[in-house]
Amino acid sequence: MCYLFGGQITCEGIKICLPKHVKNILTLSAPFLNIPLGAHASASIYSIIETAKANGHEPYHYLCYLFNELTKARSLEEKLKLLPYKIAPTEY
Repeated sequence: MCYLFGGQITCEGIKICLPKHVKNILTLSAPFLNIPLGAHASASIYSIIETAKANGHEPYHYLCYLFNELTKARSLEEKLKLLPYKIAPTEY
């Protein structure tokens, strides 16, 4: 179970600190967290953010790049190329 307290996510004793601009993006989804699809979507975003950080990306810039490029991607292969471990932080 994960909880969000003032921009820090606590997941079974693991604390994750998010930058303010990423917290603002995630706060917009807060009303939907009490339904299963909203919780799944939020977990997906957190997973993408942590994967981006683990691969050397700055989360806000990567998310901006991702959301911009997703609108252009037509096939599943094009979308998979946008995953944080498939591109270098210097490519965008």
